[in-house]
Amino acid sequence: MTDNAAASLPENTAELINLIQHEWSDLLQIVDNINQEQMYAPGPDGWSVKDVLAHISGWEWFLLENQFRNRPAHEVLHVDEALLENPDFDELNAIHVERNRDRPTAEVLANLHDVHSQLMAELEKMPDTDLAENFDTFFGTHSRALVFKWITYHHYQEHRKMIEAMLDK
Repeated sequence: MTDNAAASLPENTAELINLIQHEWSDLLQIVDNINQEQMYAPGPDGWSVKDVLAHISGWEWFLLENQFRNRPAHEVLHVDEALLENPDFDELNAIHVERNRDRPTAEVLANLHDVHSQLMAELEKMPDTDLAENFDTFFGTHSRALVFKWITYHHYQEHRKMIEAMLDK
């Protein structure tokens, strides 16, 4: 991790929650104004907005189950343990998208909000000292702050921009 990446990490739980809430709100402003046709229209990579939202909630579910409920990564992701020895995130994301492709939009949106609420409830209880902890995951050893950044506010921002580009085409 570079010094710039470390400098951009939240220093305490309150700051993390604030960053998450800000990006979550920005994401929902876009999502709340999307009609069904836009929700299902495939983007350049083949994912629809609905697929992107299922992807976001899937990774939040991973964070919730793996980090707060101590379930092994392969169990949470429902993949063979061997697949995580040299993880290919494109492959993991493709698996997740295919599993969720036929889910109705209402179900995806309800799940998105439910998982996010559960994750926020856990984060609100998390001591500041836990952010600095390093831990081993299938994608290496990192601080919790960095992993939370990747899977929450940075992830929302990345995919909000993706959705905006899909809607502008």
